[in-house]
Amino acid sequence: MVISKYRKVWCLWCAFFALTPAFAQQTGNLTGTVVDELGGPLPGITVLLESPALQGSRTLVTAEKGLFLARLLPPGTYQITATMTGFQTLKQEARVTIGATARVRMVMRPESTQEVLIVTADRETALDTHQISSNFDGDFVEKLPRARDLESIATLAPGVTNGPVNSGISINGAASTENVFMLNGAFINQDGIRGAADDLFIEDDIEETQVITGNASAEFGFFAGGMVNSITKSGGNEFHGTFRTQLSNEDWTARNPLELQAGSENVDKINKEFTFTANGPIIKDRLWFATSGRKFDTEITNQLQQGSPLSDEQAQALGLPTGQTAPGAESFNTETTRTRMQLKLTGTLYEGHTLVASYLEDEVDVAERQVFSSLDRGALAPNSAYPSDLTTLNYRGLLSPALTVDANYAIRNSSLQTGFADSDRISGTNLVHRDQNSAFSHAPFGNGATNQRNSHNWNLKFSYFLNTPKLGSHDITFGGQGITEERNENNHQSPNGWQLRPRWTRWDGDQVVPIFTPGTDDATAAWILYFPVANISQGSDFTTRAAFLNDVWTLNEHFFFNVGLRYSQNRTAAEDGQELSSTNNLSPRLTATLDPFGDGVHQVSLGYNVYEGKLNDAAQDGSTAGTPAVIQWLYNGPQTEQIADVFQWMEENFEGGVAAAEALDPDVLNNQWSIYNTYTPEVTPEALPIVVGEGGLDGVEVTEFSLGYKQKLGNRGYFKTDFILREYGNFLARNINSTTGRTTNGVDRTVLANDNGNYERDYKGFNLSGQYRFADNFNLGGNYTFAQTNTNIVGETSGSGAVATSTTTTYPEFNHPRTNLTGLAEDMSEHSLRLWAAYDLNTTVGDFTFSTLASYFSGTPYGMSYSIPIRGRETEFGLPDPATLPYRSPPRSINYDITDPDALKWDAMTSVDLGVNYSLRLMNRYELFMQIDINNLFNSDSQIDGNKTVSAISGAPAFDLATETPVEGVHYQRGSRFGQGTVAAHYQNPRTITIDLGFKF
Repeated sequence: MVISKYRKVWCLWCAFFALTPAFAQQTGNLTGTVVDELGGPLPGITVLLESPALQGSRTLVTAEKGLFLARLLPPGTYQITATMTGFQTLKQEARVTIGATARVRMVMRPESTQEVLIVTADRETALDTHQISSNFDGDFVEKLPRARDLESIATLAPGVTNGPVNSGISINGAASTENVFMLNGAFINQDGIRGAADDLFIEDDIEETQVITGNASAEFGFFAGGMVNSITKSGGNEFHGTFRTQLSNEDWTARNPLELQAGSENVDKINKEFTFTANGPIIKDRLWFATSGRKFDTEITNQLQQGSPLSDEQAQALGLPTGQTAPGAESFNTETTRTRMQLKLTGTLYEGHTLVASYLEDEVDVAERQVFSSLDRGALAPNSAYPSDLTTLNYRGLLSPALTVDANYAIRNSSLQTGFADSDRISGTNLVHRDQNSAFSHAPFGNGATNQRNSHNWNLKFSYFLNTPKLGSHDITFGGQGITEERNENNHQSPNGWQLRPRWTRWDGDQVVPIFTPGTDDATAAWILYFPVANISQGSDFTTRAAFLNDVWTLNEHFFFNVGLRYSQNRTAAEDGQELSSTNNLSPRLTATLDPFGDGVHQVSLGYNVYEGKLNDAAQDGSTAGTPAVIQWLYNGPQTEQIADVFQWMEENFEGGVAAAEALDPDVLNNQWSIYNTYTPEVTPEALPIVVGEGGLDGVEVTEFSLGYKQKLGNRGYFKTDFILREYGNFLARNINSTTGRTTNGVDRTVLANDNGNYERDYKGFNLSGQYRFADNFNLGGNYTFAQTNTNIVGETSGSGAVATSTTTTYPEFNHPRTNLTGLAEDMSEHSLRLWAAYDLNTTVGDFTFSTLASYFSGTPYGMSYSIPIRGRETEFGLPDPATLPYRSPPRSINYDITDPDALKWDAMTSVDLGVNYSLRLMNRYELFMQIDINNLFNSDSQIDGNKTVSAISGAPAFDLATETPVEGVHYQRGSRFGQGTVAAHYQNPRTITIDLGFKF
């Protein structure tokens, strides 16, 4: 099967090779100035570029001011040879990285007895860019004792932290859903919903990764955070390859505090992960290949959420014995089988015209997956599958010495399947426990349907080099690009569509027991929810296109500018075909750099840039297709612990029983126990419960100011500092107010619109980064970030990804002074420090590399809040009488911030990772290697998150929200495990050990 797919890619590549279309891959540029010993420019110098990364060679001739510019160069080390009659031949090396322009200055001397003069580069490539960015090559990342996925690589850059949710990253205070991940020019954000990258590549095959966090060129966009840009290896004129076996064993992993408390033991089983890479020439200097593969079968121990027992007061109120207990966190095994493969072909038709095609495939199958935090094994998905593939096609060409074209097209197919279908009302209904941080039990999320989340993107860029007598040189780029994300998904919430949310939970030994309490307000009663997918998805179309013009202007040796303008448009349609956006935006980009001595040693930069993020999936909240309707009732039968009793109460009290609810009978959906209903059989604008506001929707907008300083430390290193201010806006918000009206069914209409008045997110950060080579075998690097994100909006959840916010814009008459306070963003550290070092030791028995990575993150903030039931007592809390307002379903409860959102802090986290690499060369061609990585060497076990449950006390007296303060023990109580860690993710990862064995050639 793999062979046939390789053959398919080969044929596809040959067809495009013959047709010569325009597709592109990411590259770098090299610019330079050639002068004589007195600094006079030398036009007419022949410059030859050679590199193992380049097919053939590249020849240029310097222009009037001795300038030359080579574009579309694959990243690598280049030897630059300058020749001219009457001068010594000069050779110099430079490093070209992706997405950047390396600068060199070559000083030629008159002919002498020395035929060739070899000099050391006098500039530091990492400093020769107007962008705030970091580049990490694959060899560097491989030697560090850390994971090599794109998120882990990105967090090596200053200003980048682990995101609060979704396993993504946050760049300069942005939500994790506001970043863009690119691979070989392809958009690879995981599923178009959450903020993580789709790691469908083979880590050993990554050539280089660039992380852009500020001062981005107008060429780059679609993000409000930043961009992570990677390429895979292309091959060369020599054959190279690796075979690696990574060994891991849970028995080599320390246990976290919950495992120690529960007395659980790790599985003593060696997991093997096999990886190979091979690359080389098919035709030297004309056609190269690179292929790789990876397969692993792992079994790891995970934990269910630790339960919180009922307090004695609550147990008595429920008629239960006091002294209730909850078991420790139960362990279970998750088995994962994953197979990846890749093929890449790079060919040159003739000098200056290159075609590249690549294909990647990833097959993932997981048994016993915990989709969301769960209290028992019944909520685990028994089998889940996540296949994906990626095809990229690209072309880059030199149309003239001054004009180049760079274009690409990529398509990614991704699907997911989790859960199982079960029409039985008892076994197919899942439970979500409101007093247990909304943990699941009884049945899993999903119903086993296969859902598609695909994307494709294109890019067409022209570059022109203009050299003027008085205004310096201009590297002008212009073109267009687009991203389309498609979601064809029927989002089933449970095996049968039903979900019950008990108000309280107890345990009978290890058995979870839900307690369904009756009531007429949503704070005390159990909830009954039905999620019918009434209309099958037609597939969404989230398309963002852009045109850009950017000029990297070199006025002289002292002044450099980046001047750009980006135009973007959103053209989006939901899964029911409803138009969501047809908006247009302009984003100016401006950065000025001063090099006071003209030698690259000291540089000061000042930037003003605006970024427009692409519209995210939360914009289709109002879709009537694919998205389930939400129908919610309050349970008002006898207190019970049986699911069957809840459905029996419905049979006895709902006209037509449960079957009528499943038939979407409007009388049942809107009966006396109904508190929320988004279903409508009509699809006219007047009937829709959620509609898009006038003018359509836009993505998040960011205004950025930056001030930077860079210094070259001789020929051994550098350091950089950047101060960054960002103001975020255009937040996606839900609005229900006196002007939004009702639907034809009488439901309070929700209007989705961008908001700049009720929500805020402001970021200020200071970054310091650098590296220094003390000796040829000893390197030290690292970064420090001080960051503060002041906000009252999160805008994303672990379950839904990006979401529209409603905290202060729905029923605003019920806002009060402690509604949605602004403070430091949760889960984001103010202080982040990373230091790494590598030491090479060559001996007669082999070569050793010792590497270490030390990290420190200050504790993240959190606060206390709770939900206050107000129905029927609104005026007692100083709120308006609902009867005087135009709402059908005013809020039954309101949220109250007891403390500021950043009043409390979790523990700071420190970690020291150690890597030892041993290699033995054989016949100067082959190499055996072994690498041992120990993460969290000293097994630090900081609690970095925890339970934040606070509940209203039943029957608590009312108080004036504007003038009085609730009292703990009277109005509210903390959960029995408040502030404690209840799941493994609440603690930093314990010490782990992995061993890699293999050979290279």
